[in-house]
Amino acid sequence: MAVPKVPSTNNIVVVPFDDQAAIVLGTTFPMVALKQLALKTGATLTYLKYDALVAACAIRHRADFLVSLDGRLSTQIPSSLKVAPPSAFREKQLQSVSVDGGALVSPATGTKSSKK
Repeated sequence: MAVPKVPSTNNIVVVPFDDQAAIVLGTTFPMVALKQLALKTGATLTYLKYDALVAACAIRHRADFLVSLDGRLSTQIPSSLKVAPPSAFREKQLQSVSVDGGALVSPATGTKSSKK
């Protein structure tokens, strides 16, 4: 079964979890720190582990922003990586591209792009 591609939008880049992100994960988010954060915030350890994976990818790929619904990991990440909610980007993304039946549609022209 083919896995669908993530829609490409301006200024949002999907990055992989790779060996360098694994090193960032282990050094920036050690298990003892995640357990302490779980006790402090009430979040489950599983939840925080997934957040840490995402944050490690953002740090490894030198992202400017980490799009997150909450800021629970903000105390653990470098200050150079800003945490912002999806609402901070939603309006700009909706202006950039819309989806019509799986095809990308340019809001400016209303024309569908060819599928790749």
